[in-house]
Amino acid sequence: MLPSVLDDRSNNSSLPNQLFGHSLPNMESTTNSISADLANTILTDTDSTDTNPTDNNLIENDLTDTEPSNTDPITNTNWPTLLREVQDDPDNKRVLRLTCDICFELMATSPGQDPGNLCHEAIILPCGHMFGQSCIEEWIQSKERRHYKYSCPKCRAVMKPFVKCHHPIRGRCIPPSRDEYPNVSPMITPGARQFAKCTRCVATGGLELLRKLTGKPRVELEPGQAFVFRLVSPDASQQFIYPYIKGKEYRVDRNFRVPPNVRRVWDRIQNRLNTEAEAYWFEMDIGRWELVLSVMDVRDGNQENETVVEAGAAPGEKLFNIYGRE
Repeated sequence: MLPSVLDDRSNNSSLPNQLFGHSLPNMESTTNSISADLANTILTDTDSTDTNPTDNNLIENDLTDTEPSNTDPITNTNWPTLLREVQDDPDNKRVLRLTCDICFELMATSPGQDPGNLCHEAIILPCGHMFGQSCIEEWIQSKERRHYKYSCPKCRAVMKPFVKCHHPIRGRCIPPSRDEYPNVSPMITPGARQFAKCTRCVATGGLELLRKLTGKPRVELEPGQAFVFRLVSPDASQQFIYPYIKGKEYRVDRNFRVPPNVRRVWDRIQNRLNTEAEAYWFEMDIGRWELVLSVMDVRDGNQENETVVEAGAAPGEKLFNIYGRE
């Protein structure tokens, strides 16, 4: 939970239902429309694209039976196998020692762990195989320059772009805690269906739908300011912003309490996201992210990656990667 979420220096948070200039939709009357909008716009468009692996048993072949001792390190870099071994080790006696199959160096698997190679966090591809972040990003970039798609370096499963937004299908970081491992979305198996839009477009689509259902807020803005809906990751390292302007730099001026009716609408959307994440590949656990309403100072960015600075942070103290609709 971000400490600044309940901070509202203008005391607008004491009147949460007056933040918006009209009555918000009654949940009983909007249940069907929320589900319909989600279904028709962002959540149920699917593509029966085959991942085209050279081996139709690309995941099952790695699920070999072994009999490790109770303290042997877990070394398998196929996610379904690793997950099974972790679940068979409830006391966490076995440490993770995962080696990248591209550079053969150790990968980082927990916050603060330094395997001796910067930016080498373990990344799970949709097929289930894992590689160091810097290695797989270089691999993907080299392939996308030629084909706009890439294949897994190990099983050669082809990761085609999403058919609606045309963004590439990405891997995801290994969760920071073993307790969060079950939250990883199912792997994409041969012949399986996938979303027609990427996780980032689904997230910004959810915020866009929330804005559509709740209307324009009543907030006094100064020149260069904007009122935005934000989704902030549990570790506050990433966030989505709507409305979003690419190439801008954002600083939080103040945050507002989320009005109860807005919260109920968002809970409906978030529950739907959680349900879909149980069936389809998501590169982020966006169903667990926190909704924040903010007034932000917006200015031209001078860095390659846009940043957000939280209210009350010292200059340069905390920067966030942000995403929006591109």
